[in-house]
Amino acid sequence: MAVEKLPAATATVGSFIASAGHNRHTREVLGDPGRRAFCALFAALVAASSGAAPAQAQARKQAQKGDKAPERELTPDDTSFWEWLDAPYAREIEVVLAKARENLDAARAYNAWEYGGGMNKTAAENRARLLNDAEGMLRYGLRLVPDHLQLLFELGRITDENGKLEASRQAFETYLANEDPEQIQGEARWRLGRLYAREGRWDDAITQLRLALGNERGDYLQQTHALFTLAEVYMHERRMDDAIDLLSHAVNNPRLSMWTGNLTLQFALAVAYDRDEQVTLANEALERIIAGNQPQNLLQVLIDPGSGRLVFTPAYDRHYFAALQYEAMGNLIEARAEWRAYAAFRELAPFRERALEHVRDIDRLIETRKKNAGKSKKAKEKVEGQPAPPTPPTP
Repeated sequence: MAVEKLPAATATVGSFIASAGHNRHTREVLGDPGRRAFCALFAALVAASSGAAPAQAQARKQAQKGDKAPERELTPDDTSFWEWLDAPYAREIEVVLAKARENLDAARAYNAWEYGGGMNKTAAENRARLLNDAEGMLRYGLRLVPDHLQLLFELGRITDENGKLEASRQAFETYLANEDPEQIQGEARWRLGRLYAREGRWDDAITQLRLALGNERGDYLQQTHALFTLAEVYMHERRMDDAIDLLSHAVNNPRLSMWTGNLTLQFALAVAYDRDEQVTLANEALERIIAGNQPQNLLQVLIDPGSGRLVFTPAYDRHYFAALQYEAMGNLIEARAEWRAYAAFRELAPFRERALEHVRDIDRLIETRKKNAGKSKKAKEKVEGQPAPPTPPTP
């Protein structure tokens, strides 16, 4: 329908929109999206006006008969138009989020390779490629819709998994600054708290981790992560009473007691007792882990039940945990190596002296075992050098 055949008011507005859509200056100001919006609105006016006269005539006839004029219902085309006008890139963002999450799940499958010989070069490259591709998708989505909250949340997760701490921190800070407080994901807070801890911002870390623990939108896995990291921060700050109190309540929490991640919290409590030189309580905590089900439970205490990769804060804290794990399993040579690796960080390691004390204890135990083995060998040789005792007569 030509513009001049429309009703007067519609034709005036339609003529303005049409001329604006084809005007060179308007195109330069609005760009392609603006021009498309003008054209779409013009098309809607044309479609509405094409049925305006018949609809008015029908309404007058029904009014003369005393009937109520029917209400016009939106068609699927109308709904699609307004949805597009409100969120023109909704479908693209949906695809980007789905594909990025798929890549993250595929990348996490490689994390388990670190337990059983380590991740080989090919696996590490594949994992990095998946995470880099996912990051690229999310950044493309943010170019379409800047400050899209779900895109920012996923970008923070993926860059954190990929070791890009600065990018992850910026994404989570932007997400938390713009999200409705009632809709904030607990995972965003504990991840940001862990990032702050790795930067040495202990007070900021404690704040975010405490907020994560009080977040109702968190599951068992997120609660475990927040508790574990907060306990590590307390221990690094020499707040041993706070760490022990936090973990003691956590391992006895009915909501977490049946959760597999509870093994990690029980072992963290044993570490806290050991660092506080409460050796008896540390041994009792380790015995509870073993007695709970099977002795191989000790193999699971340093594995993240969610992704297979437990992150320590600071990173070298892993050596202390691994050393106590090996020692509890009786692998003294491996334990000694881990204790020395932790002590090698010197002033950065707040429990260096405790680690070196473990090394001295292991050295004494190994030396004692050698002496006992030597005595047993000599006794055996002495017995073997004597004649065999006479065989008793058969009755």
